[in-house]
Amino acid sequence: MKKLLLLYKLIESKYKQRDIDIFYRYFGLKGYQKEKGKDIAKSIGISPSMVTAVVNAILSTLKKDSKPIEFFDGLK
Repeated sequence: MKKLLLLYKLIESKYKQRDIDIFYRYFGLKGYQKEKGKDIAKSIGISPSMVTAVVNAILSTLKKDSKPIEFFDGLK
């Protein structure tokens, strides 16, 4: 649980709310159901490739800190 809170804090300190919501929806975090990128894209009016870009940008940020990224090792 501590890693998850650290993950949220790191993401929320660096990204806009739209990008945060995309990321949480994509992975099913913080009360969101897990969704496919194309479904997220359609619901907010962006391309699926933009969803992928947002998710990859946030993952790249998280990779700089090994503690939060360990959380994602279990999701893949």
